[in-house]
Amino acid sequence: FLNLCGAVYNQGNLIFTSSGKELLSPVGNRVGRYDLVKSVNKASPFECLKDIRCMDLSINEGLMVVVDDDGRGVFINWEAEVALEVINFKAGTSMVKISNNERYVAVVNGREVQVWSTPPNKVLQYRSVHLLKKIQVCSGDVTSVK
Repeated sequence: FLNLCGAVYNQGNLIFTSSGKELLSPVGNRVGRYDLVKSVNKASPFECLKDIRCMDLSINEGLMVVVDDDGRGVFINWEAEVALEVINFKAGTSMVKISNNERYVAVVNGREVQVWSTPPNKVLQYRSVHLLKKIQVCSGDVTSVK
């Protein structure tokens, strides 16, 4: 795609909400939210420092993780559209996946998969995201995480 719903699209994954009525797309350093039924688009109020490389939205749409080209990850309360935490995952991050229970996030950097905790939605804490485990058993780059 060079043009997606009227906005310039360079890279990153597209996400449909659980209702199927909205499409989320990286547009530069922001997330574009496109209502496919009403034909209305809106840019997120938060932004990354560089262009967005990958992102994921939790199943119940409460938590979103967005990673930019430099590997900075932003944990976002999607309902309130508020950034909860910013973490440096390092450059080269190609994929991010939130677990079904929203307690863990898998981050892919080439052959390595890192498992991180997620911040609690209701309680504000300083440095609430922690690296739990690094998995380096792959002989080639990781292409999918489920």
